[in-house]
Amino acid sequence: MSRDDLTVRQRAVLFALLGEARQVSNPELEALIGFRLDGKERRNLNDRKLVESTMVGRAFAHELSDAGWRWCGDTCCSGPCNGDKCAVLCLSGTVCGRACCEYGCADAKTSK
Repeated sequence: MSRDDLTVRQRAVLFALLGEARQVSNPELEALIGFRLDGKERRNLNDRKLVESTMVGRAFAHELSDAGWRWCGDTCCSGPCNGDKCAVLCLSGTVCGRACCEYGCADAKTSK
């Protein structure tokens, strides 16, 4: 399964975890994006080493792994910027040294 094979829900989880930049429990995740990460979708992200999940009390908690951070950065910052990438960058701030504006992605260090 390639990076492009992730479901919309899996992508939403990755970007929600990116935005929080900390471990997020399933109840918190549900409050943030409207659903929990469980079952096949959780196992898939864990198997791909994009998310690390642990049981905290009676619920799973999830955090981006280093590979998950890279996936988010690569997704946001590779190639031409489109509306989806701009929306993600606006929600998550500057990712991997790039910022987004209405004209597309640019190097945050040289953008004003």
